Amino acid sequence: MKNALLTILILIGTVCHSQNIKQLETELRYWKSGEEYGDKIKLARTLQKIDPFNDTAINYICQYYQDREIDSVNYFFENLTKNFPNKPEPFLLRSEYLYSQKEVENYTLKKVEYLLKAKKIDPSNIIANYSLAETYYRDFLLPFEKPNYDLFTEVKFENDSIFNPKTDSLSIIKSKSSFPNSAELALQSFKDLWDISNSYRNVIYYPMKQLACFLNVELPAKYALQPNPNRYYPTNQFMNLSTDWECDKTINYLFKAESSEGDGDWLTKQLKSLNEPNLYNMNSKPNSIIYRFTWLRSFHHPISIRIEKIDEKYNLHWAMGKGAGGYEPKGLKGKGQRKISAKEWRDFESLLNKANYENLPNNVYVLMSDGATWTLEHKESDIFEVTKTNDPSKDFKSICLYLLKLTNIKIKEAEIY
Repeated sequence: MKNALLTILILIGTVCHSQNIKQLETELRYWKSGEEYGDKIKLARTLQKIDPFNDTAINYICQYYQDREIDSVNYFFENLTKNFPNKPEPFLLRSEYLYSQKEVENYTLKKVEYLLKAKKIDPSNIIANYSLAETYYRDFLLPFEKPNYDLFTEVKFENDSIFNPKTDSLSIIKSKSSFPNSAELALQSFKDLWDISNSYRNVIYYPMKQLACFLNVELPAKYALQPNPNRYYPTNQFMNLSTDWECDKTINYLFKAESSEGDGDWLTKQLKSLNEPNLYNMNSKPNSIIYRFTWLRSFHHPISIRIEKIDEKYNLHWAMGKGAGGYEPKGLKGKGQRKISAKEWRDFESLLNKANYENLPNNVYVLMSDGATWTLEHKESDIFEVTKTNDPSKDFKSICLYLLKLTNIKIKEAEIY
C-alpha cells in the first residue's frame, strides 16, 4: 500500500513539474501590453533552475545579456559546464548561442570547439554529430557560394568613391573557409552521423555525394539510399536536381534536402488526413494512369482531387478537409466520387500537353507570407512525377481548376488563390 501511494505521489509530482515548466515557457514567450523585453529575467532564471537545459529560458537569458551589453553570457555557460561536467548539453547550448557571447573572433572555429567537446563527452550524441557535420559542410561551401546582391551582401567599390557602373567594378568580398580541409572533415562527420543514426540518412546522402565528388572519392556501398514504403514522396522530390548535381559546389544540398523532405512531410500529413493513398509507393494496376491535385490554401479547406484511367474506365475522387490548408489538418470534412467520360479525360490530357507538364520543374517557390500550394502528381506504372508551386502559371492553374470543375465542390472566385 505504501509503495502504491509513493508511486502515485511521484506521478503527481512529475505531472505538476511538467505543467509548471510549460506554464513558465508560455509566460516567457508572450508579451503583455506595456511589457518590455527583459522584464521576465527572474522568470527565465526560475525556469532554468527547474530545467537547467531549457532552451526557452536560456534563449531569454542570453538575449537579455546581449541587449544590455552585459558580459555575463560566458560566465553563465562556464557555470553551467561546471555544474554538469559530464553532460554534452552545456557545450551544445553554448555553440548555439555564440551570437550572444562577446569577443568571439571566429564563430566557426569556436562553434566547432564546443561541438567537439560535446561529442567527446557523448560520441553518439545525434545533435552534436549533426551540428558538427553541418558546420564543417557550410564552411566547405563558403568560397563557392553564388553572389547574392541583396541588402546583406558585403561589397567593395573600386576606382572611384562615387560608384559609376560604366567605369567601376563591383566585386563581392568572397568568404574563405575556416578549415583548409573542411570537405574531408564534413564528409567524415556525415559518415559518423550515418553510422550512429538512420534518422537523417535520406537527407545527408546528398551533401555526402557532393563532397565525395569534390574529393574525387567513391562512397562505400553502405552509404546508399534505402527505399521507404511509408513515404508519400522521396526526399529529393522537390530539390530540382540537375543531371550532374553531385559536382555542383555552389548549392547547399543539406538545406535543399531538409526543405524538400519537410515539404513532402507536410503534404503527406494533409493527404493522410484526407484519407488519400500513397501514390509514390502504390502498386498501380496495369494500364492505369493517375493524377492527383492537392490544393492547400492558407485560410481555406484543403482539397484533393484524384483522376484515374484504368483501361477504358475513368473515375474522379475528391476530398475536402475540415481545417485550413496552412495549418495542422483536422480530419475529413467530406468526400465524393463519380465516373467521368472519355471526352472529359481527353480534355484533361489536352490541358496537360498545353502546360508541357512532363517538363515542369518539381518545385517552384516564390517568397510570400501567405498563399496556397498547388501540387499535381502523376502515377503510371514505374513513373512518379510531381510539380508543386505557390505561383502557378496560367496553364498549370487551368489543369487544376478543370479538375475542380469536374467535382461538385463550389469555390468562390475570391477564394481561388
